[in-house]
Amino acid sequence: MTYRVNITNLSTITTEYNLNFLKIFNPNYAEKVGTKIISETRTLSLFPHSHPIYKKTNSYVYRKLLINDFFHIIYTVFNNEVVVLYTTDARKEFDEYYYYLN
Repeated sequence: MTYRVNITNLSTITTEYNLNFLKIFNPNYAEKVGTKIISETRTLSLFPHSHPIYKKTNSYVYRKLLINDFFHIIYTVFNNEVVVLYTTDARKEFDEYYYYLN
């Protein structure tokens, strides 16, 4: 089964924010991470349930895709669709969106 991957606006914004922050210190690393985020996000269409559960609510199960030990891509699977919600950098920010997932 192949799942449709839907990348939300918040996911795009938070990914760009984190990559722009990285570019300040290491542009080459930022480019590599950006490429890896894109390729790993594409794999969610085939294996969305292969990543650990991040949070469960009454309505949804949220999962976390880890990139390079620091970047967390938070997503949920709903019917035949993977909804990518946002990206965090665990080194520099507390997951401020965690409490809004319900």
